[in-house]
Amino acid sequence: MEFRVYKQSFERGLIRHGQRKADAKAATSLAWLMMVYDRAVFQAPALPVSYDINSEAARLVTAAYMPRGDDGQEAYFVHVPGIHAWLAQARRRQAGVFVVTPQEYELVQRGELVPATWLQMLASIAAHEVRHRVQFKRPDLKKFTPGGCPPGGKSTVECAWRISSANWVRRCVAVVASDMHPTAKAGQMGDDEFDAFVIGIAALNAIRSGASLEDIIALISQDAPA
Repeated sequence: MEFRVYKQSFERGLIRHGQRKADAKAATSLAWLMMVYDRAVFQAPALPVSYDINSEAARLVTAAYMPRGDDGQEAYFVHVPGIHAWLAQARRRQAGVFVVTPQEYELVQRGELVPATWLQMLASIAAHEVRHRVQFKRPDLKKFTPGGCPPGGKSTVECAWRISSANWVRRCVAVVASDMHPTAKAGQMGDDEFDAFVIGIAALNAIRSGASLEDIIALISQDAPA
């Protein structure tokens, strides 16, 4: 199914179920990117994306990968209500998750953050969630860890690794202060989450630098350097 047909079909369905048009547009765009990345990474039909229309998009969680859903099957989820406002607020904050290319790393050091576009933000979230599926499917995956980045590296993923490490404590503080379920809080501060955090930022930065789909897929699938 092509993008235009998919978006029109699912946007209309979400709107019929009481969702705001802006939320429907953002949610379906994110879902499509998740399926594109998933299909390319695993070289198989894309894992389905389910739309959650009953809970507000949390400040830290707009989408999720579930190895085992309520029906026992793995799936991606996108939280529809409030997702547009969440993205708009994140962009206004110029949050550390959505910042720079490697060439602009020094700007981060000086606090001069560069805001991302809507598409870059959605692509970052999509890459993050597909990375979680890679983690589940590849138990031998070498993951990125906080503070483990070798000093001085200027590659896209090394810059993302340092940015993630610098932002991780602040993010964990926000998780602890949130009203998320304790189990969800633990997951949001675990090793898998940090690893996906790095990949999401690396994917965004790569897109800002003109990377191809093949480049993004390689990032999502890669092992952390030894």
